[in-house]
Amino acid sequence: MKTKNNSLNFLQRFSMLLAFAFAVSFTACSDDDDVPPVDNGGDEATQSIVEIASETEDLSILVAALGQANLVDAVSGDGPFTVFAPTNSAFEALLASSDDWNALGDIPDEVLSAVLQYHVVGALALSTDLSDGQEVSTLQGETITVSVSGGNVTLNGSSSVVTADVRATNGVVHIIDEVLLPPSLSPSTTVIDAAGEREDLSILRAALEALSLDVLLSNPENSYTALFAPNNAAFEALFEVVGVSGLDELVSTLGEDAVAAVLTYHAVAGAPTLSSEFDANPFTLESQKPAGINTLWVNPAIDGITVNGIDVIEADIDGGNGIIHIVESVLLPPDVTPLTIADLAGANGLTSLVAALDAAGIAGMFADANAGPWTVFAPTNEAFEKLVEFLDERYTEDITLEGVLGLGEGLVPVLQYHLVGDNALVYSAGVSDGDVDTALDDAAFTVSGFTLIDDEEREANILRTDLVANNGVVHVIDEVILPTAAVTTLDGLFTVAD
Repeated sequence: MKTKNNSLNFLQRFSMLLAFAFAVSFTACSDDDDVPPVDNGGDEATQSIVEIASETEDLSILVAALGQANLVDAVSGDGPFTVFAPTNSAFEALLASSDDWNALGDIPDEVLSAVLQYHVVGALALSTDLSDGQEVSTLQGETITVSVSGGNVTLNGSSSVVTADVRATNGVVHIIDEVLLPPSLSPSTTVIDAAGEREDLSILRAALEALSLDVLLSNPENSYTALFAPNNAAFEALFEVVGVSGLDELVSTLGEDAVAAVLTYHAVAGAPTLSSEFDANPFTLESQKPAGINTLWVNPAIDGITVNGIDVIEADIDGGNGIIHIVESVLLPPDVTPLTIADLAGANGLTSLVAALDAAGIAGMFADANAGPWTVFAPTNEAFEKLVEFLDERYTEDITLEGVLGLGEGLVPVLQYHLVGDNALVYSAGVSDGDVDTALDDAAFTVSGFTLIDDEEREANILRTDLVANNGVVHVIDEVILPTAAVTTLDGLFTVAD
């Protein structure tokens, strides 16, 4: 990757290459290896490391670099030394990584010296001498970590050797195809740096900068262990929902404080970072939102990972002082979101549920931000289709969705059965096995894992959890659950089939 930020100094530009996890791997000595060791006499070798490099055409830039950094004498002694020797193309790639480097002379001598010494080990290390997990000290002072797997030896990562075990009178040379960079030259990367490198996070970066939140998140001393990062498509969808044309209008419409609350709601400190560290069951995280409700509800147990019901579409991006997980929608805290339960139902395509609420005459309370709070187990459109099939089999009459909606207020008991009683807010982390009292008097359903069981022993699976509204929370289910009272009423309206 070629760095485009001309404000970076030489050292930063050089060390940005570490974002690609530069490493060197070389092939162990075996008959099956793709790159066999060179038999140049072993103890009978007649040339020193410097002489071998000088006579190898593909190492001419390395020889020039050693001269520029005054290191020729350092590798001309008795040794023994092990030198990982980058090819000319490896150095050309290094030079191409910075707009400021067109030739070796453009690299500061102190930087070049440190890098070259990091390629030299003050001991003899043939490819067969290295073991998995071994740390090898270099003349530069930092270590190279060795991994051995399947006959291949890897140093700090994944680059290959083009020639292994070239014996010299004072050591051995392994010719490699990428330049190794010592860890000390790595910049203090942050989640802001990582976000800035991705075009699909440009709106997030612009929003953080517009409200000066990038200063907070870009301080390496601040440990933000996770940033749930909405991509550009997520922000564009939010603009459409709020009815604005872009970021500036969003800030002017909602206000700086509200937008800042939304952005800090995506940052978490002192919590699991990698997705592999998440609990297997739903859990909560406390965000860095400074006031009000700052809880995030994470559910890794149903078809991938969701946060507040929003899919994590790419996980575990290294951000230096944090890990980035990209989410497909902007996470809106309950005390900031403009969305009601009715809005969420519409936005998530639950049109049959919306129609049922309208038919029953109770849609208004779910559209009222001051009502509730409600916990709604919301059936999908397909769930309503399955309800029609269930009723059509149960009764002799032809049952259609239009006929079900035509029950009007008769749907109220069914819909109340989908609400948790006492206006209780129940997020996924609070769902546990057992009976759940509903808003319908003396009616409860049973929870077992992520399945609801109604009075008729019919089961509804929870498909999505924790869709957050300003008047409650929505969990999406794949069946319409039925209380006994509703079934009794329906049995009185239709003829039960034999």
